[in-house]
Amino acid sequence: MSLANWRGARLPPRQESLLGAYCQVVAPVTREMAGVLFRSFECLDALNDSFFFMPHGPFAGEDAFVDFLCASSNDVRYAVLVGGRCVGVASLIRAVPEHGVIEVACVLYSPALRRTAPATECQLLLMRLVFEELGYRRYEWKTDSLNTPSRSAALRLGFKFEGIFRQHMVIKHRNRDTAWFSLTDSEYRELVGPAITRWLAEGVAEDGKQIVPLAMFMASGTI
Repeated sequence: MSLANWRGARLPPRQESLLGAYCQVVAPVTREMAGVLFRSFECLDALNDSFFFMPHGPFAGEDAFVDFLCASSNDVRYAVLVGGRCVGVASLIRAVPEHGVIEVACVLYSPALRRTAPATECQLLLMRLVFEELGYRRYEWKTDSLNTPSRSAALRLGFKFEGIFRQHMVIKHRNRDTAWFSLTDSEYRELVGPAITRWLAEGVAEDGKQIVPLAMFMASGTI
């Protein structure tokens, strides 16, 4: 496959605002946003449970959590806003512009965001940024092989399972086998992007609840 016409990709901007019908995705995450997200969990244990499979955490309290989300790094962290309130975060990491590869990681949804239209739309907004604006060719999703919800989410969003990296990491004194998923620019352009866009327009009720599974749109690109 010739890439003679590919001009390379760009690093994600440190400041961004992506507006959808149900949510807004913005960078950077401010301390105020991080504090709102922390308080959206019913207790500290509930928040820390969400980090069980991640290398980060557990957190001693709100200040530690906010410091983590707002710390300076090479990654770009985005806040997911619904009605102006931060209800989730996601990061773009390990960007390799010369090869057109980037990864989405550290996805954290508050209980109010999970299994809603904004939860799906925020991922579509990041895909649009990665493929349409920044010019990437490959978008990666990696997770602990035991993290069934994360693996299911990747497949639902159109990522393809590529295999297990055995004994890949040591996380919190446990072995981690890592499941790798990816989405290519052609897959996004020809199926995934249009399918999610149409699902948001036709498969979701006015209250944001699903009335038709996204998988039905993914299966053929139409319904």
